[in-house]
Amino acid sequence: QYKGELKPGYYDRGGFVSLSRELEAASMDPEGGSAIPASEIPSNPHTPAIESRKMLWISGTLTGVFSLVAGGLTFVLLFFRQKIIGSIQDSGTPLNRWALIIPGILNGILITVLDGVWKNISLKLTDAENHRSSQAYNDSLAYKRFAFQCFSNYTSLFYIAFVRPFLNDGGFSECGHGWVSFDDHPDCLGELEIQLTTLLLTRITISQVMEALLPILQHSVKVVFAQRSLRRNRETSATLSRYSAEMKLPAYHLTTEDFGEVVLLLGYLALFGAAFPLTPLFMLINNLIEVRSDAYKILLGHRRIDADQANEIGAWYYIIEIIGYAAVPINAGLLIFTSNSLSLMFNGITFQDKILAFFCIENILVLFKLLIRALIPDESAETLKKASRQRFYIAKFFKVNEKASYRAHPMLKSNDALYNQVRDVIDDCEELSEGESSEIQLHTEINQATSRPSDDDGMEETYLSAGS
Repeated sequence: QYKGELKPGYYDRGGFVSLSRELEAASMDPEGGSAIPASEIPSNPHTPAIESRKMLWISGTLTGVFSLVAGGLTFVLLFFRQKIIGSIQDSGTPLNRWALIIPGILNGILITVLDGVWKNISLKLTDAENHRSSQAYNDSLAYKRFAFQCFSNYTSLFYIAFVRPFLNDGGFSECGHGWVSFDDHPDCLGELEIQLTTLLLTRITISQVMEALLPILQHSVKVVFAQRSLRRNRETSATLSRYSAEMKLPAYHLTTEDFGEVVLLLGYLALFGAAFPLTPLFMLINNLIEVRSDAYKILLGHRRIDADQANEIGAWYYIIEIIGYAAVPINAGLLIFTSNSLSLMFNGITFQDKILAFFCIENILVLFKLLIRALIPDESAETLKKASRQRFYIAKFFKVNEKASYRAHPMLKSNDALYNQVRDVIDDCEELSEGESSEIQLHTEINQATSRPSDDDGMEETYLSAGS
């Protein structure tokens, strides 16, 4: 709920439009001589812009601080990754065969815990920002969630991909062998592949359990306690009705969690998919499961949704665009710096040559992406026509947003007999199935109806053109 001091005015694209002067003029002339009566001046809650900006700065600062803390904890875990692996391998326990993936599993559990904590904090911060519209509220929450998740989920992968290859001479063990390396050219793609795989599997498994099973378990516990309470009060056997049981379900308020999970997994695929070629297969299997688990969660794990229509996905569109552009230099860096693919193809290549190759490949890929975006429209011509037809029907049936192009031609309107004759032809043709034959018949009959003998050839052409 938007909170603020009630002031005369209304909101438009430019912000709050104050009507204080109009209200003052109406109050000084209570007999109704002013242009706008006081009873017709709207009032809406209003918060000064400086207070809103102040809260936005505080919220943004806290988001940055918590994101850096999450990234720092992940970096500490990665800094001792080799020691953790070595201690597990030297322990002689059955876990030594899983030593390479245990740090990734620990990192996945740490990410899940931090995301749960930040989820509650970001909700409190967004509530305190006092947004006027639900779209602004959802956009602000989306930016906070994804900014934090970028640091908590992608820090380890960035470290292994772009920092770890340059630490081989600083007391760290050398990187292993990736899927494009040989014995004399080790790289860090192997470690990146293991880290990416364990993070994905851990993230997918925990998220599915938390989303689908946890609400059902919570609901079952609430129903059991409610039935016990009924039995104690009535001292007889009592069963909770279906409607009372459904009221115990949690409410489904926001789509931010579902959008965030999908976009986060898209980031794994787009940014680091080159490190593990089977990543798209994992994403496909997860999405197939996600469709059914989300349906199960919404239909059985929550109350009935109070649907709210939206014309777009809001801030998530811009986040996906950022991921798309960031994927180009990151994947180019993976192939040039993280792996030794160029060293395998060109012997004696220097670091300066790699930098030059990186900028060339990155710019070529960005230009190719922009070219594809320009050549392939977001909406086809057929889709645009169907949307225009829907707007036409809405304007005609509900008398809203009617354009001049929706009205009949003035020349036809001036001649009632000809106008009615053309309308009869159009009504008859609308009953036919859509296709080329109906189009031809429509134009033929309209031309026959409008082509009548006339002494004025110019007027005949005008009627014919208007009818067509």
